[in-house]
Amino acid sequence: MQQVEDLTIRAQLRQRQNKQKEAIALFEKALELRIGLHGPDSNSVRRACDELCDVLNGEALKHLQRDEHDQALELLRKAEILSGPNDLVTAVTYNNLACYYRRKGKLRTALSFLEKALRIEKRAEVVVNPAGTRLNLCAVMSQLGRHQEALEHSQAAVVLLQEELVQHQMARGEGEGEDGVTPEMVNKLAVLAICYHNMGVEEEYLGRAAESLEAYRKGVEVADAYLASDNSIARTLHKSLAAAQAHQKKGGAGGEA
Repeated sequence: MQQVEDLTIRAQLRQRQNKQKEAIALFEKALELRIGLHGPDSNSVRRACDELCDVLNGEALKHLQRDEHDQALELLRKAEILSGPNDLVTAVTYNNLACYYRRKGKLRTALSFLEKALRIEKRAEVVVNPAGTRLNLCAVMSQLGRHQEALEHSQAAVVLLQEELVQHQMARGEGEGEDGVTPEMVNKLAVLAICYHNMGVEEEYLGRAAESLEAYRKGVEVADAYLASDNSIARTLHKSLAAAQAHQKKGGAGGEA
């Protein structure tokens, strides 16, 4: 047992040193020993699998951001094997696999993984990032030309984020920032602004100019209230709103009034 703990401590140290490949190898060795000691179905092994899956997913995302697709897929396949079919960490893995397949242009495969992730999250009592799967579904549906469904997913993401923000505001401690808005809340508000932007885009595709403008305006309001003026999300929202307003003035969009 001491060897397992020593390996885990060494793995965590490598993580802090940003030596992720070494950390993963040490976590895997510790997991192998833990399975031998406690059996594959023990709580100890389940917790170790979840911890390793988190590391694998985090490193896979870095590879995706660098367009190192093969390395990302290898790590995500490991995470998929280690996690249970209904675990929330599996939903995270499925979201990341969907990102991989979307980047490879395999939209239907991406959609399949996202639908599986959504089923897991719907059964769970608590989800860490409930809007994430909905946003990814919006993006894939939009690329597939299924704009009504894309809109519905972006709308669902808005509702989930609003609920999260209310809960966070109620649960937060006093004195967290001068205006009471924590960094975590700012991150969620940035995602909320993105959701409104996506709603605006899908309403445009559906030919509903008035609804599109309203969504863009809501996104701009959130961005102006909580994000820096030079924030890329804020700039994108302002550009989209200006373009939609100009288009409507020219009579190019026959949306509902």
